[in-house]
Amino acid sequence: VRVTEEASTFTESDVTITNSNTVVNGGDISLTSGGFFTDDFENGIDSGWFDTGGYLDAVTSPALTETQSGRFQSSNDFASVTTPSFNDTTKDVAFKLQIDTDTANSSDFVQARFRNSNGDRSGYIEFEHRSNDIRWNEGTVSSPSYVDLNEDWSPDTTYKLEFKWSFSTDEVEILINDTSVGTVNLATSVSSISEMDFVNETSNSGSTVNAYLDNVIDQTDGNALIAFDSGAPDDIDSWDLATFQRTLDN
Repeated sequence: VRVTEEASTFTESDVTITNSNTVVNGGDISLTSGGFFTDDFENGIDSGWFDTGGYLDAVTSPALTETQSGRFQSSNDFASVTTPSFNDTTKDVAFKLQIDTDTANSSDFVQARFRNSNGDRSGYIEFEHRSNDIRWNEGTVSSPSYVDLNEDWSPDTTYKLEFKWSFSTDEVEILINDTSVGTVNLATSVSSISEMDFVNETSNSGSTVNAYLDNVIDQTDGNALIAFDSGAPDDIDSWDLATFQRTLDN
């Protein structure tokens, strides 16, 4: 369940939430059941990240949401980091991404790769240099089959990406900045998403590229009562709820 406010100004102090698995993160109220993972980098790097190369650290500038973001740096390298394990019942994965440099090299890219607990990849989204395409690979790493999402990226611009999985149909709907850019096929039929690999490839150009991450979230299903202590904000953009009941007080 998510409540999104356009201004993204409310915080945990503005609401009363009667469910321990509910968080307020960057203006969104997100509800999950057990196994929830979220990292907003406000307390540094979560210890569960797999980062053997020391590519990931927390920085205060740019801060994509609050006061800190994760900086994922590659300098003439094939850099890779892996999130802590998700819940096997994950229905939704989201994160924010900003890339500081366009190397104009067609072999450089930033990717987010998704896989299950067996290591089977369901596909990946790629921010490619040179043409600046944002595209989905529904093939393999060695034999890609790209789907152009008809979106181009620009340096120093924040993109909010969300992936809504439909494992029964082997598809995923991709949203960029809260707008659906299409439903695409999975590279491999899987029944869950357990981890995400971020890749920052700059060994072809020899450049240094920083990819900034924030609000890395996996979400499942659940129920909660959410009350706005001083009344619901006027600029709520959308309510994504199965049932919504409002009183005069909240």
